[in-house]
Amino acid sequence: MRLMTLMLATAAAMTAAADERAEWDQEEAVAKVQKVLDTEAAGRPWDDIDWVTDPAEALRVATEKGRPIVVYYYLRKEATGPRDAPCCAGGRLTRALVLSEEAVQKRLAEEFVPFRLEIKEGTASFPSDWRGLKHMKIPYQLVGGEDCRGITGLAVVSPDGQTLLAATDSCFVWELFDSSAYSPALFGDVLDRGLKFHAEANAIAADETLSELERRRAMLRLRGRVKKANNANGGFRLPPKGFSVDGAKELFVMSGDLDPEE
Repeated sequence: MRLMTLMLATAAAMTAAADERAEWDQEEAVAKVQKVLDTEAAGRPWDDIDWVTDPAEALRVATEKGRPIVVYYYLRKEATGPRDAPCCAGGRLTRALVLSEEAVQKRLAEEFVPFRLEIKEGTASFPSDWRGLKHMKIPYQLVGGEDCRGITGLAVVSPDGQTLLAATDSCFVWELFDSSAYSPALFGDVLDRGLKFHAEANAIAADETLSELERRRAMLRLRGRVKKANNANGGFRLPPKGFSVDGAKELFVMSGDLDPEE
């Protein structure tokens, strides 16, 4: 909890520099957390997705169907969330605000292979050796590694798990209104970007006019554009005006992630 408090204090100190963000709306933030609680109480609609939970099976199915893989990763935090679905605050927001939406579920079923990667509390390093998820190795350590108290995200990777095609941006509490991990519409853009790059990779692989050297060079150029696009659409943002430690604490207390006395 000391790490969370430090992060919130640091964020509040930087808020003055965030001139281009929309002003923080605490009332709307409370409403979003309440929606999470209501969705959890009503059932587990995110489980309507046909999740694959074994990484080898995800790769097999994706290769067989020729579809990209959508990876939903989150921290299994035993102290918060429904008893039968414990989860960190960010993961709860993602599954209630995005993964419970019918339109999102339809796309995942028809265009992707959905893979759910659960991270147990106390895990020392990000639990995947897929090259397409290596972008999470350092951030996972930065948020605490085995002391991590919350992390979530959605990533689109190639069917072989080797290439990151698209990913949601950072998911701190002050990004509740503009992170693609918390918005069905913005997550739809992530899916579109992933499909676009997947189609381009397939086109390069199928182009019989290319020599092997030309094919490798074309793939390298594509990976460069993928990386550039992901860097442009993701990353850390400063807190907006009006965001405060007290406001964030209200949300964490409301969700059960923080003791009111701390």
